[in-house]
Amino acid sequence: MTIKMIVSDMDGTLLNSKHRLTENTIRVLQDAQRQGMKLVLASGRNRDNLKQYAKMLEIEKYQGAIIGLNGQTIDDFEKNDRLAFETISQEKAQELLKIGRRYALEAICMSYEQVIDYTPSWLYYLKYFYFKLTKRSMHRGFEGDFRQHQITHQWRYPFSKDVNKVCYAQLGSWLSLVLPHLRKRLEQEYEVLQLNPRWVEIMPKHVNKGRALEVLMTRYDIQKDEVLVFGDGENDLSMLEKVTYGYSMQNALPQVYAKTTYHCLSNDEEGVASTVQHYLNILP
Repeated sequence: MTIKMIVSDMDGTLLNSKHRLTENTIRVLQDAQRQGMKLVLASGRNRDNLKQYAKMLEIEKYQGAIIGLNGQTIDDFEKNDRLAFETISQEKAQELLKIGRRYALEAICMSYEQVIDYTPSWLYYLKYFYFKLTKRSMHRGFEGDFRQHQITHQWRYPFSKDVNKVCYAQLGSWLSLVLPHLRKRLEQEYEVLQLNPRWVEIMPKHVNKGRALEVLMTRYDIQKDEVLVFGDGENDLSMLEKVTYGYSMQNALPQVYAKTTYHCLSNDEEGVASTVQHYLNILP
């Protein structure tokens, strides 16, 4: 068996619950690259945010790649180029905002540089006083820092361009009730992806990590049984199902865990590192 590529989601997978890369994970993945394996980070985060982790793992040095925004962008360091796929138009994003408001959800529009977080008035003020009381910034926590991050309870769409994705957030108990209705309403036109019990991402139809991974596999002439893939959320399923060795984390969403043949330890137990180490040890 020869493994030529390792592909990993970030939050809930490669990063632990404190949103950190452990020293052991860095060491193992650098060692894998030294042995000739390509490393690909695949995340719902934007590519600029992912570059800090790519630098820590020396992905550019070993000519790996970054799949950003759930497959909407690819940064290929071997080919030294960048690919971008479909976005959500201003008109469609406005419709998605209205749907979020109708279901009492926090709705977040994300572009490459900007985040605008639309929050119902009652939730907006609760969050405002909570963050003030805990002396934390309301402008942090959305997949890293953005140059422009606006939190508002005014449901108007101020972007002057299309957006990459729209996210819905709310208490898990409420989101679980409304998610079936959202899927029924949106799945004909969008990818509706649950990342964790409190967070759902809406992407253009057919824009997903699996499609982006397929592009990279074709570029590198790598077969599906030569790839290790790791993930925990619904946005990872398209790539987990694309290869022979797709691993869901022990902490994965139940619907993701149930659809994968292979499983590994949780993100807090360094599941990716321990599995990669296993393959490194059995390679001839």
